[in-house]
Amino acid sequence: MKKRGKNLEDIQISNRSLVIRMMLRQENLSRVELANKTGLKQATITNIINELLECGLVRETGIIGDSSRGRRMIGLRINTQDFRIICVRLTRKNFVAGVYDLKAEEIYKEKVNIVSQGEVEKTLTIIKNVIRNCMDKSEGKIILGIGAAIPGPFVKAEHHFALVTGFPELKNINLQKILSEEFDVPVYVEHDANAAAFAEWESTHCRNGLIEDEGNLLCVMPGQGVGSGIIIDGKIVRGQLGIAGEIGHMSIDYSGPRCECGNRGCFEKYACISAILEFMKQNIPKYNDTCLHSGSTIQDLNNAFERGDALAVLTITHWAEFLGYGIANLVNILNPDIIVIGDDVPRNKRFLKIVQDTVKERVLEDIYKKLEIRLSLFNDDVTLVGSCYLVVEEVVNSLSFIKIR
Repeated sequence: MKKRGKNLEDIQISNRSLVIRMMLRQENLSRVELANKTGLKQATITNIINELLECGLVRETGIIGDSSRGRRMIGLRINTQDFRIICVRLTRKNFVAGVYDLKAEEIYKEKVNIVSQGEVEKTLTIIKNVIRNCMDKSEGKIILGIGAAIPGPFVKAEHHFALVTGFPELKNINLQKILSEEFDVPVYVEHDANAAAFAEWESTHCRNGLIEDEGNLLCVMPGQGVGSGIIIDGKIVRGQLGIAGEIGHMSIDYSGPRCECGNRGCFEKYACISAILEFMKQNIPKYNDTCLHSGSTIQDLNNAFERGDALAVLTITHWAEFLGYGIANLVNILNPDIIVIGDDVPRNKRFLKIVQDTVKERVLEDIYKKLEIRLSLFNDDVTLVGSCYLVVEEVVNSLSFIKIR
């Protein structure tokens, strides 16, 4: 049975997490400023900062502001020098890993294609080798943990894949257990769309100078599948088993093609990369002047769209409209403040406008006029950044940082 109240330890964890978030969002804050921004008492801030200073996660930067007007203020910042986090992302076709500091700044990154798709042991060996190489690139820094972003549906409550379309052999694999047994650091596994959503949430707050974790954000990730991450008041919505937001298996056509999940007309059958490339291939014979061919990649398609290639325009318009159909359903269910579209979609205003117009046609005016739909502002893999933020939060929440030094 779930506990209903919060004990002292829960409150302490919540307060520490709040302080860390403030320091990630704003550089060089004093104890007084942290108290004002968080609403916590000065004594509480002092205790939290003393813990963070003792274990080295936070450093003092010296006197800030005008000390002649009263008690001097000492600036504080996250220690980005001594600690590293290994962040990884597994997709159906490749594996990306990187080394990050505590503010999610990239130190090193590498990408490896999974050529033996369907061969789990070979894939796991690749993953372990890449992570080991990233640890070597950490140059003796303290590694706080590994954050792994993986495709879904992922049953977080039991730490295993429920289904990976295109790579069914991963079903029931417990990646957290495998990596924890291989590496002597904490391992945190999260659905890739949840990691992306968390990064978008933190980025939005940093960029706009927001303090309060209020409102809700939906991050839609059309890639090799279609997933989404849902953030409400700064918290990831996971559902009973941890697979909330699995919109790729939401049916938008009850008589559509059969999906590996058993459903028909799943959203990802129309809006994932393989579906879009298949649509492009089917229409190549109609466009003699196109630069696209049967071997064109999603990057080729996006580039051709930028140049105005007629087949690319047809295909990308088709993609944007189907994304709009699915997003309109989500708007009516969740009524979010912000929808961010990321992963491999074109970073193009025309593409975004088609999505926006499609949604606008299918939701009430009162809902749409309060809704922001935008493309991700991240040029790089947002899931790695989100994984880094989540590891920092987990380390602080679990109290494991107290044992670092």
